[in-house]
Amino acid sequence: MSVAATTTTETSRAPSQPVGLWTGGLAGGVYILAALAVVFYGVPQLWQIGVGSWLAPAAGHFVNVAFRLVAQLAAVILLAMFGMNLAGPNPPKGLRGAIFLGLSSIFTAFFLIRGLLMILERIAIKPEFGQFLSLAIVGACLFLFFRFLASLDRFQRWSVGLEASGWFDLGSYKRNQGLRVRRFTILGVLILLGSGVYTIIHNNTINFDNWTVTLPFTKETLTLLPEAQSTIPLLLTALTIWFAWRIVNYPVFADFLIATEAEINKVSWTSRPRLIQDTIVVLITVLIITLFLFLVDVFWSWILSREWVNVLPTASQTKSTDAKQVNTNEW
Repeated sequence: MSVAATTTTETSRAPSQPVGLWTGGLAGGVYILAALAVVFYGVPQLWQIGVGSWLAPAAGHFVNVAFRLVAQLAAVILLAMFGMNLAGPNPPKGLRGAIFLGLSSIFTAFFLIRGLLMILERIAIKPEFGQFLSLAIVGACLFLFFRFLASLDRFQRWSVGLEASGWFDLGSYKRNQGLRVRRFTILGVLILLGSGVYTIIHNNTINFDNWTVTLPFTKETLTLLPEAQSTIPLLLTALTIWFAWRIVNYPVFADFLIATEAEINKVSWTSRPRLIQDTIVVLITVLIITLFLFLVDVFWSWILSREWVNVLPTASQTKSTDAKQVNTNEW
């Protein structure tokens, strides 16, 4: 009887897990968007009203921007800590992957719906009817999109799979193994991707101030990212640092780096005095071979340029040919 009761309880609770995870992921995505709005819109506006109005004239624009960035960084830390507290000490498995999927779903739905409405706008539909049609399309698309994610445990499987891959884990994997190779890998990734960020800044690739999009059937514009010339490089830098840290803690790649360092440690490295001796031997050998080949080349050039061999032109023939060429050019 106890076994049957346990089985019945587990079966009744199973369908509620995907719905809860889907709801948590969507709520987490909305929270991240709200946090980004606070960091990139709210803090700069409040800073300009309360501090920037007197700090910029007194200390200069650079000092004002530097302190504002510090305030934005503090806001990021506080909002991240608050979000972790909302998730609780023991969040459900797959919640971080669900939040990433929820955020991605919001962005995907927004741009897909906007693209569809822009196509309808180009067909020259009247604005009044277009706005009503826009609301209907937005509602239908959102219902179908999120219904697709919430059905058949699909969202739960994707969320758990993403979180199990380790990309959203804050901890390190086998932190005491393969330290040198992993540190050099982090340095290489930072140099490579950091060079790309520096190139974007140096070449002024981002030549617009705000990243704005126009809403179809309206004359309104929505600012997706303010101060893009500074915000995008900062976001790319943060993503670069995060990617460099996570790539060396990704289980499969981390095991490869650990095995690589283990194989390197098996190599018998030569001592410094022996390395100097071997280098001197190699340089002397190269010098001797170079001198030998030079003497052989000079000897055979002299033999083959003799008149009784007549393979290479003699010195007198070479001079006459050069003189004829000079006369031809002068003519």
